[in-house]
Amino acid sequence: MSHKHNIMVSVLIVVIAIISLVIWKGDFTGTRFSFMGDSEVAGMSEPVKEAVSNSKSDLSKMVGVSTGTIKLVSTAEKTWSTDCLDVAIQGEICSPKEIPGLEVVLSVYGKNYTYHTNADGKTVRFFE
Repeated sequence: MSHKHNIMVSVLIVVIAIISLVIWKGDFTGTRFSFMGDSEVAGMSEPVKEAVSNSKSDLSKMVGVSTGTIKLVSTAEKTWSTDCLDVAIQGEICSPKEIPGLEVVLSVYGKNYTYHTNADGKTVRFFE
């Protein structure tokens, strides 16, 4: 191989690495990367994207799959009737309070999982 060829190969590797970082969205700590295709998030507001991303992250840890394996089934605006987003954790006391949020339904290998989130998508609770 010539020196010129080696430089071209090196440049190509760098370009591929940069493109990969742009396409793959993750925490960049080296532990997990998630891919959210353009079609999956097209037209979504930032809070909805946040809700989907945080729900996927939680489900990924719960079932032990990469977030790229998790598919978005649906999102729907909801108003929860408690400050626990209608999902009480054992020992938690929930107070009646209307909380705007989202229901996020995800799928892993054909099985659906439902999450309740608050309006900005930062708080997610696994429902079923």
